[in-house]
Amino acid sequence: MPPVNTPVDQPADNILVLSLASLRRRSDVVRRIQRTACLDDLATSVAHVPQGEVQLDLSVEVRGLDVVVSGQIETQWQAECRRCLEEVTGKIKLSVTEVFRSVNPEAPDQDLGDTFLFDGTPGDEMVSVEAVVRDAVLLALPLAPLCQENCQGPAPERFPAHTENEPIEQEAAPLKDPRWAALDGLRIDDEISPPDSVV
Repeated sequence: MPPVNTPVDQPADNILVLSLASLRRRSDVVRRIQRTACLDDLATSVAHVPQGEVQLDLSVEVRGLDVVVSGQIETQWQAECRRCLEEVTGKIKLSVTEVFRSVNPEAPDQDLGDTFLFDGTPGDEMVSVEAVVRDAVLLALPLAPLCQENCQGPAPERFPAHTENEPIEQEAAPLKDPRWAALDGLRIDDEISPPDSVV
């Protein structure tokens, strides 16, 4: 029998935290999370998500002992251009597939790779979909945003900014004193033989 899609039936405040026991009781049901959520502190040192608002279209499915969260995440971001400091905005659209699993008590040092762990204590474990959303969005925020690729900065006449498409002007080599020209042909050995020892 194929899995059945059903919306998550939980209070809005807890929509991104699901009970593992509840999920396993209906393991044939694929929970859908289709809504706008607001998360605190969706920001880095250079960019942020206004009001922490993200649009979610996610599925939560039990697969054996694991829980898989997959789907789409969309949001807007704001930042300052790294050259002219004007406001710059952009859009993020992500596809995610993440696995939740618990630590095997018989092998507590097992390598879980990139999987997420269930929150809570044994018997009262929770699946934090918020952790998936938060990690994905923070990793996708730009590190050094530009308002446009050829931005010249706030005062290009006084402080010209080099762009990737422009060649860098090389400084002219200093003029040599002609009196030292004869020394250019000399070679200094890298290794100097030690003096003869005196007996």
